[in-house]
Amino acid sequence: MEFNKAIQYIATALEYPTTETPSAIQAAKEALQDQDVDVIPANAGIQKSLDSLGQFLDSTSLEQSQEAYTRLFDLQPACTPHLGYHLFGDTYIRGALLAELVAEYRQRDLSLGHELPDYVPHVLRLWASLPAEDRTLLQTYLLAPGFNRLCFAARNIDSPWIQVLQALAALWPAEEEVLKTLSNSRAQTTAAEHAKPEVVLWKAGIQENRDLQTCLDPRLCGCREGSV
Repeated sequence: MEFNKAIQYIATALEYPTTETPSAIQAAKEALQDQDVDVIPANAGIQKSLDSLGQFLDSTSLEQSQEAYTRLFDLQPACTPHLGYHLFGDTYIRGALLAELVAEYRQRDLSLGHELPDYVPHVLRLWASLPAEDRTLLQTYLLAPGFNRLCFAARNIDSPWIQVLQALAALWPAEEEVLKTLSNSRAQTTAAEHAKPEVVLWKAGIQENRDLQTCLDPRLCGCREGSV
């Protein structure tokens, strides 16, 4: 349970900086200290990355840290903190994924605020709220491959927030077969927007010929109104 709390605090630490961010970082570090490193090998790396983020925030004003966050995540497409975009781009498959995530957040009374459902902090909170079986599926089909793609895209960027994401990527390594299937799905969708490729959505797992044209929320569906 302490590790779930740590992930929830890390989610807050990865959001747009506020006066509460340093407290979230400290709470995450304290929760991680209670974990067995043998059970969670990436523990030390996560704590080190949180130390770096905390030191950065301590050395800058709130306005400066907010500006740095905006430059990193909003003005550099390669660093967008939206995992579905890294996996599927602006395609209708991502739209279906977003709709599926919306349903899960509503079921668990998790707030989306002004961000899309595949925003990293939202997905981390969802992971922490799920039962073990669903958590494994979310980890396998969204978190791990999403962090893999995000960190690869941002591999040449020096930022304390990227360091935290890289530490989380080490916690949840992506499976090669899953990455391959996701790549094939995106390639097929790009080639034929209304085709029915083999796709992977986090809860459904690998499905063949699933019709993704119908989404729960048309505003979030790329096949209805362009990009999301």
